[in-house]
Amino acid sequence: MISPPASKIPARYPAKELLDILTKVLDDNSVHLILALDEFGSLIEIEGSETIYKLTRVQETKLNKPQRPSLICILRDPNAIANLDPSTRSTLQSNIISLQEYDKY
Repeated sequence: MISPPASKIPARYPAKELLDILTKVLDDNSVHLILALDEFGSLIEIEGSETIYKLTRVQETKLNKPQRPSLICILRDPNAIANLDPSTRSTLQSNIISLQEYDKY
């Protein structure tokens, strides 16, 4: 696991700066991150579009460089994406895999 020194990340850090630190650590170590967000519908409901927009745009200034962070968004109702504003919705690719419901057993 690769992590920046804890002393460099204060408890209350702006989200943009945290994302910049994350991309720097990934770039400096030439690694990729797959971030799986379970209950993505709840994140949409609680945070709205802004947080998701920032997560999907973290690499926008690095057009010809490796895109290190990738998102997998897991949600029960794909229609929840309709609750995002159009600019945020447009940052999500439309690769959707639908799975049938299942039991724990």
